[in-house]
This record gives sequence, structure tokens and C-alpha cells, in this order.
Amino acid sequence: MSRKVADINPEVLSLFDAYSWPGNIRELEGVISHAVLLAEEGEILPHHLPKNLRTPQAAPLPLADATASANPNAGERFVLCFPCFPMGTTLKEIEKSAILTTLARKNGNRSKTAKTLGIHRRTLHKKLRDYNAQRN
Repeated sequence: MSRKVADINPEVLSLFDAYSWPGNIRELEGVISHAVLLAEEGEILPHHLPKNLRTPQAAPLPLADATASANPNAGERFVLCFPCFPMGTTLKEIEKSAILTTLARKNGNRSKTAKTLGIHRRTLHKKLRDYNAQRN
């Protein structure tokens, strides 16, 4: 393409992280090509992405069996895709991804997110504050 993109908005990168990419690299290439065509000011923004990528997926992500057995009262079960994380991804990065993905799937409801993850709401609030501090 003859268009140049100078930047990708951090929110777009978060959406990319949260999406499961069932079409793998071909789907990613298509999404990026489409977004580049729509990016008027040289930056890819969330509204340049397809709607299905901007909204949480309908089917909940299941948590690993270890998490389910540690939290037997959890009404939902999620599976984290460890092969989806690049080699060298830290446990903190995986934890952050699990928290932010669950929060998105719970439409921002922190109480439901904490309950699903089996952590106290105050712990969730502290972790979210830490993530925001890391971005700034």
C-alpha cells in the first residue's frame, strides 16, 4: 500500500491482545490492511477496527483447570491460551492479560471480574491502578 501509518494507538494494541484471532495471521493482516486504509491522520485508532474486534467476544474465555479448582464456586470456567503468549512472556504479563480480558468480558464490572478470577475486589482495584500507572 502507498499509505503510511506513523503510530498505532495503545488501545488498539490492547484490543489486539484481547482478541483470540481465530483466523490467525491472515486475519491479523486483513485487519491491519483495512485499518491502514481508514487511518486518515497516520494513526490507527479503535474505530478503524472491525466491530467484532472492538467488542468483547460473546463466548467467555475459560480459565485454566488449576484456577477452577482453586475457585470451585466460580460459575464460569476459562482457558488461557499459553501458546498464544510469546516465549519469554512474564507471569505478570499473563496475569495482566487475564485480568483485562476478564474485565472486558464482564463489561467493566469490577465486582463480577474479581469474583470470576477468585480474587478480592480490593486486589483487583490495586492491580488496575498499577496497570494505569505503568501506562503513564
